[in-house]
Amino acid sequence: MEEDYMSDVFLSQSAQVKPGLLTKSQKRKINDGGKGRPQAKKKKVVEDEKRKLGLATPLSLENKGFALLQKMGYKQGAGIGKSGAGETNLIPLVLKDGRGGLGRSSFLKEKEAVKTAQKHEQQTQTLTDFIQRKQQSQIVMRMEGDFRHSQQACEQLDKELGQSIPTIPWFWASPSPLAEDEDSDESSDCEEEPLVAEKLATLTDYLRDNHFYCVWCGTSYESTKDMSMHCPGNTREVHDNF
Repeated sequence: MEEDYMSDVFLSQSAQVKPGLLTKSQKRKINDGGKGRPQAKKKKVVEDEKRKLGLATPLSLENKGFALLQKMGYKQGAGIGKSGAGETNLIPLVLKDGRGGLGRSSFLKEKEAVKTAQKHEQQTQTLTDFIQRKQQSQIVMRMEGDFRHSQQACEQLDKELGQSIPTIPWFWASPSPLAEDEDSDESSDCEEEPLVAEKLATLTDYLRDNHFYCVWCGTSYESTKDMSMHCPGNTREVHDNF
């Protein structure tokens, strides 16, 4: 049917634009009667439709591979193999998306697994280090407490025997003024002061040898023999495990 250029439809379409200002799409739409060109399907959609159609269509003798199978005794719908007990369904297609090479997905999964394992190991190590630092801090605090108690006991026991100054200045919690004067007269290049652990061990031996006293038992024994019979040892660990 030829277009009636005097019809109301044509005149209404032409009135919407000014003469000489029509674009190509507007001219095409007017020439097609307002319907416009049908939108083309995307390449991916077309390929997907063709694939589904091909998979849904059974093989025929035109397929050379299928024809060879029938010549060897294969019947359509039966299982493959000499006894016909093999697969009856087609091997499913696995479509590969993206532009990565073969094996990239498995490589990325393995890489992510290694990264996760390293992160877990790092978190575990951080937690272990924190626990060790906490334990070490508690050990040092407990050792300092034992040393202060040993100083107090040493000062009391020494004074009970009439001793006015400590054998070593840091044996007492509050050294005498004479001991402080002696400390001030010492040269600046004297040996470094022992650590708390070394001080505690030295003071413990002094208390046990001179006063038969154990700071962890909190008891003064009658003699070395009495101490060896009733005191577990000269460290806190021995007493804790006794």
